[in-house]
Amino acid sequence: MREFLNNPRLLFLVFGLTAITLFVLNEGALWDEDEAAYAGFAQTMLRTGDWTVPDFPWSEIHRKTPGHFWAVAVSFKLFGTNEFALRLPSVLSVLLTIGGLFFFGKKIWGKEVALAASLVLSTTLLLPQLGKIAFTDAGLLLFETHAALALLLFLQKPSWKWNLLLWASVAGGLLVKGPPIAVLVGGMWLLLAVFHPERKRLIGTHPWLFGPLAALPLIWWAWACTQQDGGQLIGFLWDWYVARRVSGSVLGQTGWPGYHLLILLGSFLPWMTYLPGALARLATGVRRRDNFDLELFAWLAFGWLFYECMSSKLPTYSLAAQPALAVLVARQLLTADRPDYRWATWDRGAAVFFLLLSLALAMAIQVFAYQKLGMMAGMTRTIPTTMLLWISAFIAVVGVYMNTPLRFQLAHGSMLAFGAGTSFLLWLSVMPLVEKSPLKGTKSVVRSAVRAVGDPKQTTGMVYLSDNRWRQPSLVFYLRQRFPENHLFEPGQEDSLRARFLSPEPAVLITDSLMAGDLRIRLEAMGKTLQVADTVSWWDSDHELAPHRFFVLKN
Repeated sequence: MREFLNNPRLLFLVFGLTAITLFVLNEGALWDEDEAAYAGFAQTMLRTGDWTVPDFPWSEIHRKTPGHFWAVAVSFKLFGTNEFALRLPSVLSVLLTIGGLFFFGKKIWGKEVALAASLVLSTTLLLPQLGKIAFTDAGLLLFETHAALALLLFLQKPSWKWNLLLWASVAGGLLVKGPPIAVLVGGMWLLLAVFHPERKRLIGTHPWLFGPLAALPLIWWAWACTQQDGGQLIGFLWDWYVARRVSGSVLGQTGWPGYHLLILLGSFLPWMTYLPGALARLATGVRRRDNFDLELFAWLAFGWLFYECMSSKLPTYSLAAQPALAVLVARQLLTADRPDYRWATWDRGAAVFFLLLSLALAMAIQVFAYQKLGMMAGMTRTIPTTMLLWISAFIAVVGVYMNTPLRFQLAHGSMLAFGAGTSFLLWLSVMPLVEKSPLKGTKSVVRSAVRAVGDPKQTTGMVYLSDNRWRQPSLVFYLRQRFPENHLFEPGQEDSLRARFLSPEPAVLITDSLMAGDLRIRLEAMGKTLQVADTVSWWDSDHELAPHRFFVLKN
């Protein structure tokens, strides 16, 4: 591993591949309700100039603190309102998280450990996916990682710059997603204040002073919201994201004890061989009050273990623990690289397990992609079956190679390739179906509407959906992106919709079959013919990939 870390060309290649993996295929259509809602909030901010209260149709439950929406709005302003600009803040957050782990980590653990940790983190299976979806979690992880690193740097050598980095990161994390960063930093501070040999140094961080100061941007925003809407948004955020999730769960987002541990182990699948030794060494170090292990244990405890105690669970809750786990794996990698290192039983057992798992994963992804995604219209052109076959074969071969006992000392470069390749393959074939929500249908619906009218700037775009299941924020986002004048009609507004559609002014209507049939009857009664410009099938994982038809009507 040391030879690999000391080879600039190989390092440049790995980091280049990581950057390419994060940027490639970031122009795909919106496929998740949260992502579409966040895009809509930023779009509304630019349209209205109101950067205080996030607002967008059909997106009430997706409202959060505004840091991520502000970043997306700025990206839209600079690069246009498109999917790439939407996901750019997430890509940069992932890259800065990896870069920060190296830049600040080398001051704590040394260059070799920090560099190896950043390479390990960049080839985990979950983190790179955050650069493909515009969630708030990438930005939150960026601030959490830098806050934890700043706290450890201050503990090692107190300095005003580390204190500034600590509380600036806390302020950013609070604006992006509120309480999670307070849980991580506050929990780490308390645990280290009790057990760390240099705990007296923590007094110099002055959390009783700088904590409230770090919260001031969030407090100012909350005050501005209250002035605007009477406190409705702040009340919703407290109830939806704090009270309900601490006492239970929302939208069925729960899981069994050990849920987050399974997520962590799955994310570190490429490094499974080294995990048992890394965790065993951590336990030994904590018992001996070793500074290295105490600090990382505190990071793991409040980045992972805390969320195991909550009944509300989502895969991204324990993301904050991944940089700490990457450091532990990196230390184990460098230890195992020594000629005198004797592989323990758990090392070889983990290697055999990982070998079998990698082979099973290669076959499972191939079968899954063929049975599910191969059925979807147009998807086979995006993800050719032959490409999936070659990538799966590559994973299987690399899995065998790096787990052969004679190859332990030569396997690290292959592990990096395995991690990057598997992560990319997961995005291509698995991630679109993980979230049970409508898939990439609304962009094609709006495209059909644009084709029907020719010039959307001279036409009013209209939407009426009688079924709540199909009211997806992405439909409104794409409609407003292409039609400067647009209207959404809710059930109960049918008379207004008919009057507008039957007027001489050009309009195009996206609706379901019920409204189409009703308009057909009324138009025929007036001696007119209904022009159905297009019928679009919407593939939906909630209904076994069954098509759902949308009618694009032109007056």
